[in-house]
Amino acid sequence: MDLLAHALKLLELKSISEEGDEELVNYLIPLFEQIGARLVLQQVPHSMGDHAKRQYNLIGILGDDLVDSRTKKGLLLTSHVDTASPGNAADWNKLGGNPWAPALLEGGVYGLGAASGKLDFLCKLIAGATYAKHGLKQPIYIVATCGGESPLAGCKYLIQSGAVNPKYVLVGAPTGLNIVNAQKVQMSFAIRISFVAVERDAQEFNAKIFVSSRSKSCHVAHPKAEKNALSNVLFFLDQLRASPIQHKLFSLHGASSLNKTPDNASAGVVVPSKDLDAVRDRFRSISSNHRDCFFEMRLGGTGDRGIRLLPAEVAQAVVAIREELDQLNGDLASHHEEGFDPPRSKITFSGVSQGRDCLDLLLHFHLVPEFGGADIKKELEADLKARLAKIVHNYRTISIDCRRLISTPKFYTDPKSTFVQTLCADLASSGVEPIVRSSNNCSEAAYFSERGYETVAFGAGQDEDNMNCPNEQVRLDDLHASIRFYERAIEAFCVRGI
Repeated sequence: MDLLAHALKLLELKSISEEGDEELVNYLIPLFEQIGARLVLQQVPHSMGDHAKRQYNLIGILGDDLVDSRTKKGLLLTSHVDTASPGNAADWNKLGGNPWAPALLEGGVYGLGAASGKLDFLCKLIAGATYAKHGLKQPIYIVATCGGESPLAGCKYLIQSGAVNPKYVLVGAPTGLNIVNAQKVQMSFAIRISFVAVERDAQEFNAKIFVSSRSKSCHVAHPKAEKNALSNVLFFLDQLRASPIQHKLFSLHGASSLNKTPDNASAGVVVPSKDLDAVRDRFRSISSNHRDCFFEMRLGGTGDRGIRLLPAEVAQAVVAIREELDQLNGDLASHHEEGFDPPRSKITFSGVSQGRDCLDLLLHFHLVPEFGGADIKKELEADLKARLAKIVHNYRTISIDCRRLISTPKFYTDPKSTFVQTLCADLASSGVEPIVRSSNNCSEAAYFSERGYETVAFGAGQDEDNMNCPNEQVRLDDLHASIRFYERAIEAFCVRGI
C-alpha cells in the first residue's frame, strides 16, 4: 500500500464525530478486502440527538477468527477514526484555511485527524498487510472505531458485542512514539441552567455591546486548556462587573467539540447609551493589557422592540458555578502524582452554548489515578451536584441540571510485564528509543484495560499543541517507524505467539 497516497485521501474524508464516519469506513473496506481480511461491520446504535446515525466500527480479522468468550487470544490494533470539529478554518494557515486539503509539508503530513487517529489506523492496516499471508499462531484484529471524540465511544460497543476477545491491545493515540501505560481519568459533565427569559424591554439599557475573543483551540486535557476563548470572555465580564458600569447580559456563547476548547467566544450585554464612552475606555484598557486574548468589540442598538435579556440570576449562577469549581480545583490540587503534566487533578470549564431558555455548560475532570477509582469518582460527582444544588437554592427563577457524559475507568499496565517489555524490544528494533510513560489524555485504552486486556496506547505525533489543534500534523518518518513497530509486534504476538 502507498502510505502517503492513502494518508492524504483519508485526511480528505470528513468524519467529524457528530456527522458519522460512514464515508471513511466505505473507503477502508476495499483496503481490507485487498489483504484478505474477514470483515465485520458494526453500526453503533445511540440516542444522541446531535449525532448522525451513520456511526460504524469496522473490524478486519486475519488468522483464526473463532472468538471464544472464555479465552483471550491474539492482538488487537485499534484506533478511532472520527475527529473533533476543525474549528476556525482560518487557523489552518498551513493548509490555506482548508483543514480538508491535506498536504506533505517539510516532512510532515498535515490535516484534520493526522495525529489523532486516522493515520495511526492506516499504519496498523499496512503492518497487518505484511503478515496477511503468513501462518499466524494467533489472530490479528484491526479495528477502526467511531465516537472516540464524543460520548458515543464505539470501542465500548465493540467490547460489549464480543466480536473480538484479544489477549493484547494496542490503542492508537498521539504519544510521540512512546509507549503509554497509564493515563488520567476523565469525567465530563453537561450542566444546564434553565430559565424563562420574559424580559424584552431593556428600558434605558438601549445600547448593545458584543465582546468576542479568539484563541488557538487544543485538547481539553492540555496543561493550559483552561486558557481559552471562553475563559477570556468570562474574564472580560468579570472586569465589567467590577466596574461602576451598569449592564445586563443577553447572550453568551463559546463551545466546540466535546474534547476541544473553543477557539471563538462572545458575550452580549446592554448598557445605557450614556455609558458607551466608559465602556469603550474599559474595553481599551482591558484589551491593551491582555493582547493575547484578541478581544474585539462591536456596538449596536436594541431597536424599537427591545431585547430578550437573560435573567440576572443566570449570570449570577454562572459566576457562582465558576467559584465552586475554583474551590474544587483547589481541593484536588493537594494530591500530586509525578509523570503527569500538571502532576495533579484539575477541572476545565470548556463550553457554553445558549438555547432559547437555557445555558448549557460543559466541564471536564481530569483525575490522577489515585482519584480515579469508582468510589472516589462517585464522591466527586455527588460533591459537584451538591454544590450546584446549593447554588440553585439561592435563586427562584432558574433550575440547574447536571448530567454525566463520560466517565472513563482507571488505566494502568505494569511496565515490567512481558507485554510491555516485548513492545519495548520491538520499538528498539524499529530504531526508536523505548520510553514508557504516563499521559494526560484519556483514550479507549481505559475501557479495554477495565475488561482485563493487557493494553497500552501508542502512536506517532505529539499530543500537546497538536491533537485537536489547527495545523494538526505528524512526521512521515514517524509513520514509517510506527509501521515497523506494529509489524514487529504482530510478529512477536501473532506469528511467534508470545
